[in-house]
Amino acid sequence: MLGLGGITAEALGDVVFRVAPLCVEDALDMMDELRGRRLLEAFRGEPALDRQALAEILVTLGRIGLEDERVAEIDINPLKICQGRPVAVDALVALTI
Repeated sequence: MLGLGGITAEALGDVVFRVAPLCVEDALDMMDELRGRRLLEAFRGEPALDRQALAEILVTLGRIGLEDERVAEIDINPLKICQGRPVAVDALVALTI
């Protein structure tokens, strides 16, 4: 799942889903499908999101979930954009017992 977070994800339901494994093209398509995708571009003096970096994060998260059967879910929240680069501020990995 990918969403812009905050009120856009909650109030507007602006999220997109894919089933892992993802390829980079899947991840880029997910970004394009967000209604608020304009916020990922250069906006109000902020640089555009490094879409390739975010795509690689999404692909890697999907791969981790598939390669380790103990992983039930991975949640990065928030993932902030700092100088155009995605930065995980906090994450939760839920394991099956």
